[in-house]
Amino acid sequence: MSLFAPSHRIHPFTQCFIRNRPKWDNIIQKMSFEIGETMEVIGNEDGMKGSYFRGQVIDRSHGRRTIRYQSLLADDGSPLEEVISVRRLRPPPPTVLSRFHLVDMVDAWHNEGWWVGRYVRREGHEYTVFFENEAPANQHVSYPKTQLRVHQEWKELEKGGKWKYVKR
Repeated sequence: MSLFAPSHRIHPFTQCFIRNRPKWDNIIQKMSFEIGETMEVIGNEDGMKGSYFRGQVIDRSHGRRTIRYQSLLADDGSPLEEVISVRRLRPPPPTVLSRFHLVDMVDAWHNEGWWVGRYVRREGHEYTVFFENEAPANQHVSYPKTQLRVHQEWKELEKGGKWKYVKR
């Protein structure tokens, strides 16, 4: 028997983890961010970390895109437009129908964008989310299920990317 011979044994934890992995974990998408595409801008400024705001690409230049936000408004009431580095952009995550389990990471629709928090309690049709980062920091806020989605992270690859399900 060789020291480097392949093993046919599968560790029970690994087998369980792979079996429960969602089918959409391997979705590959090209990151071109063309004019007209809808995407999400990742908040990185103070007070905006842990947030995602949806918008549409209206112009492009080398390494940057001009985004017209769907829900954020300028002072005059028109949709806010902003020039963003492509590093702060990601495609909208796929819709995933799922039951939430305690302490699962979720995105909650709050202050005109999606904010990352943890599902901590359910009372009737209300789901309570605890936010650790930024606004609404260190708060418990209740939402109907229609204002929650499964939290997913976009992982860039050399030619495209894939969605990673972040459970706990």
